[in-house]
Amino acid sequence: METETAYIKMLKRVLGIESFYFSHTYDLSLSRQRLSGLSPDVKQQNLFGMTERRFVWNGFLLDDWCNLVSAVLNVDPIYAWPKLEDFVTPVILGFVGILQPLTPISSSFGASEDTPCYALISRRSFFCAGTCSYARETDKVANAATAVETEQIAYIPPGHIFSFVQILDPAPVICSKQPNLFYKTPMKIDYDGKDSANGTDVQSDKEGDKNELFGQIQVAPEEVETIKSDILGVCSAQQYGRTIIINLLDEKSLQMRLCRSYVDEADLRNQSVDFNRECSAHQWHRLSSLLDRLEPEIVAMRQLRLRSVGPNLTISVLQDSQTGVFRTNCIDCLDRTNVVQSMIAHRALELGLQQSHLASSVSGEQSDFMRAIWPDFEQAFKNVWADNADILSVQYSGTKALKTDFTRTGKRTIIGMLLDGYHSVKRYYLNNFTDGYLQDAFNLFLGHYSVFEIDGSPKKFTRASASDSALRSKFLPVVFAFATSMSVLCLIFPGEDLWSERLMYFLFWGTASVVSALTIYTFGEDFVNKPRFPME
Repeated sequence: METETAYIKMLKRVLGIESFYFSHTYDLSLSRQRLSGLSPDVKQQNLFGMTERRFVWNGFLLDDWCNLVSAVLNVDPIYAWPKLEDFVTPVILGFVGILQPLTPISSSFGASEDTPCYALISRRSFFCAGTCSYARETDKVANAATAVETEQIAYIPPGHIFSFVQILDPAPVICSKQPNLFYKTPMKIDYDGKDSANGTDVQSDKEGDKNELFGQIQVAPEEVETIKSDILGVCSAQQYGRTIIINLLDEKSLQMRLCRSYVDEADLRNQSVDFNRECSAHQWHRLSSLLDRLEPEIVAMRQLRLRSVGPNLTISVLQDSQTGVFRTNCIDCLDRTNVVQSMIAHRALELGLQQSHLASSVSGEQSDFMRAIWPDFEQAFKNVWADNADILSVQYSGTKALKTDFTRTGKRTIIGMLLDGYHSVKRYYLNNFTDGYLQDAFNLFLGHYSVFEIDGSPKKFTRASASDSALRSKFLPVVFAFATSMSVLCLIFPGEDLWSERLMYFLFWGTASVVSALTIYTFGEDFVNKPRFPME
């Protein structure tokens, strides 16, 4: 009973995360372009039959249900799905925001009295799902812990539908981070195909430091080919087309090894910008230069454009399709990426309006056409993208995203920077002291950890980490707390002792607290909250 209660508590922890979404009438797991390319026969299937499985977070649970029904009916599982059509609903994890004007629209510029609509949908992949502390950046088949497909869909009357898809992924290198109480945990990169725990520690590799001085990196040729083939294979399988990588990693820090791991070729281009360097001293306007460099690529890859000719948008004529995708990344895909993605999405929408002859020019600002039919669109657009960043960041790191004040207002603010400091401290605490439990909850919910033994008997709920019982992990925090308390008491409480004696007591207990604190940091991995369950 205790084991069942623990499992239920874990499942509730995952289901309490913002935000799971579902729809009985629209497949949220597929982009508008993928939906428009489905044949009528496929569209007649139940929703779960045509979903993009990497975005369906309840797929493991529904598969079990389907197998149960197929066993009862004594039919193949593929024939069991129609029996479950009324009960099976795919669920995605990510963000869905739908906007409409708050004020009546103008009939100028040839616009009808129909109401425009803007939707932003982010779909998080469940492959390698977990927390930013324990989920691997990229595994051996190019699945990433932070992989998110973000699609903006705009309906502009009369009958114009635009869809533009971007993807958010970390650097395509097999790597991992293990919390150890330090604010910035060293990134370990695996170049030999083995466990990343035995890979290259970026902080401790002296040869790597030497290479960084020359702006170079030693990457094995087979690793470059693996990176190249995996990204191309994944993008091909997911029907994204030509991939433009927007690399936001720092070029003069520990992130440089990941930055230099990218390669250029015909179907894989790389646009790099050191985000922190370019935007230092609040020089946020410098991002416009990146947007200017990317505009020819936005035009070349195009976007989905449909023209509705039927009532309720039921019949649409294809005018153009998106033939490529931007893959934006930074070290954790939380903060910088949203700023850049929102700028690209804004420019893509303006270009779409121009290509449909709804706007005469593109200047980076809101076009006269959009201002006429949707006066408050600009601020609504910024807010929904900032909300998207906050929700995705909460799902992965436990806190809202940083730098969203720039997304909302177009500039950095004092309040925004103070909130960033608060979220950074909160993120540090969660990553070190709660993420292990949450990672176990993810593994349980997604079926990566089985609650049954091979013989069908239930597993015993025990701690798998030997460090949990280590003496120092229990003894040193008590020593630190006691020594620190005694140091404070020596200063604030009056006494009859000579000041020299009180100073000696203070130095003794102060030294004890410092030594215990340093020892705790030295063995930091023994004090963090680690996952209990082994990955299966």
